[in-house]
Amino acid sequence: MLMTSQVRLNVLYVCLIVLLGGFIYANSVQNPFIYDDNSFIVHNHAIQNLSNVKAIVAYHPRRWVGTLTFALNYAWGGLDVRGYHVFNILIHICSAWVVGCLFCLILSVPKFQSWTFVAEKENLSFWAALLFVAHPVQTMAVDHITQRYAILAALFYLSSLCFYFKGRLSQGRGRFVFFLASGVAGLLGIFTRETVITLPLAILLCEFLILDGFTKIETNKKKYLMLVPVFIVLIVSSVLFIYRFNIFDLLTKAHFYSLSHQGETITSFNYFLTQFKVILIYVRLLFWPAGLNFDYDMPLSYSFLEPGVIEGCLFIILIMIYAVRVRSKYPLISFGIFWFFLTLSVESSIFPIAYVMTEYRLYLPLFGFCVAFVPAMRAVIHNRRVFVMVMGIIVLIFSALTIQRNFIYKDEISLWLDTAQKSPNKSRPYVSLGELYGSQGDYQKSLGYLKKALILEPDSYGALLNMAVLDVSLGHIDQAIAIDEHLLPISEGRVKVCNNLGDIYMLKGDFSKAQEYYERALRNNHDYHETYFNLAHVYLQSKKIPQLEVIAKDILNFRDDEPQELVSLGEEFVSKGLFDMAMEFFSKAVSIDYTYPESYIEMGKFFFNQHRPDDAIHVWQLGVKYTNDKRFDVLIAQVQKLNGE
Repeated sequence: MLMTSQVRLNVLYVCLIVLLGGFIYANSVQNPFIYDDNSFIVHNHAIQNLSNVKAIVAYHPRRWVGTLTFALNYAWGGLDVRGYHVFNILIHICSAWVVGCLFCLILSVPKFQSWTFVAEKENLSFWAALLFVAHPVQTMAVDHITQRYAILAALFYLSSLCFYFKGRLSQGRGRFVFFLASGVAGLLGIFTRETVITLPLAILLCEFLILDGFTKIETNKKKYLMLVPVFIVLIVSSVLFIYRFNIFDLLTKAHFYSLSHQGETITSFNYFLTQFKVILIYVRLLFWPAGLNFDYDMPLSYSFLEPGVIEGCLFIILIMIYAVRVRSKYPLISFGIFWFFLTLSVESSIFPIAYVMTEYRLYLPLFGFCVAFVPAMRAVIHNRRVFVMVMGIIVLIFSALTIQRNFIYKDEISLWLDTAQKSPNKSRPYVSLGELYGSQGDYQKSLGYLKKALILEPDSYGALLNMAVLDVSLGHIDQAIAIDEHLLPISEGRVKVCNNLGDIYMLKGDFSKAQEYYERALRNNHDYHETYFNLAHVYLQSKKIPQLEVIAKDILNFRDDEPQELVSLGEEFVSKGLFDMAMEFFSKAVSIDYTYPESYIEMGKFFFNQHRPDDAIHVWQLGVKYTNDKRFDVLIAQVQKLNGE
């Protein structure tokens, strides 16, 4: 619908955008889930049942559209990370395509018909789209799967404007369809990410700088009545969103512990001051995307006179004055500048956020950079071949940097090592490295990184928690208990502390204490599935069968457990004579992953021990069919030999 004979990009250009986007992000498809992907996707039970829309919406009511796409990914491929990455890449490519379409529509406005290079509008739109898709500052938004909220919201935002422009440039009553589509896209965007709340202002910006709507509205009142539907949808949904977001409390009562510089508390005022420094860095990254960092160490500012704050303030004042002064002569440059600040305004102004600075916030503002940069370059470089060569070199450099940056996301250790190098005085990278190396059994490296984190932040919850886990692995049980009990009073809502203490007492054989902490963990968080399995083991060892039956039913209702855990618990049920329960767990393991061979092996052994050799052979034959594991042939042959076949 967006592509018409008047404004569509050349089919070849579209193919090149798709090929470039697919090529430069191809090396990211196998990258694992990282950081908060685990909470938003891997351990998010709300996305594991696509039919349970109520749970999907309830998980994050202000972003339920984005959460719904995770549920779609899970329905199509479970936790196969490739599907999530491909989905993100497709969104990014579509956004680049819409960038090209929107820019082409902007250049189709009557006021640009006298511009020297208007005949090249499709070519210029193509370069804007290529810049958008190739720019390395976009890597965090695309590679970090959870940031789908940001890129999907941007797609809706840009699509809404694209439909709006199409409606404004069309004739006849059919334009109402475009305005309606604009409103729907905007509404979906608002419930994907908070920043879309600026969309009505973006439309006003387009009317003022591009469409010159305010100079004609008095003589075309009937014509402009067509704009009413889109404004009603966007403004009403924005008001409802603001009401749910409770901006007054956010500005007057909210005090966040800074996740960008440890030991600091964020208020509206110091957040506002800090953004002057942040915006300077953002602008530098647009032109010179070096030193990209997953987790910036950004100290808060407390005075306008601090280094970086005064410079940032003067820069913004001067560039805004420039944008106002050139709005008639260079409207695209003026538009790009205002767009940049408008689309950053929610997250880089007075509304405090725990992360003071992060790269994915530049995803949507980059459109303003593309709109201003490409025509400015064309105006400076009059020779078309030279312009194409220069833009081609820029796109190639950006593409190479993007491919290189994708490699940093190949695993979490690589990512956090890069982050620790760029934020050496921040504890979080060292905590993450300590946890990762500990999970791999490299206790020496784990200990080194955790000690480094505790030097930087002695009260670091993450460092202390992981140090307790490491102490258990090293056999320092009493030290682990001391650390966890120290954390317990200040982290009642942290299920991991209670769960860890339960693990320790389970290891010591104190089932009563273990049960106490596991049950406490579940009271804090009913969705932490690991605790259910741990509690089942406690009830089994304590021979508390009624409680075991209840917890077993809860486990069987889960949708995402590892089949290994189910099979392991099933084996314990068999050893205790709980055959029916064991069979339910074996069957559930098969239903979750029919290619996991141990499920068939243990189920067959169960049937054989129940003197049901035919059933055992049948199950193992299914194992041969679905897993191609040679152990089944041996088991089948042994049973057949015993039966004299």
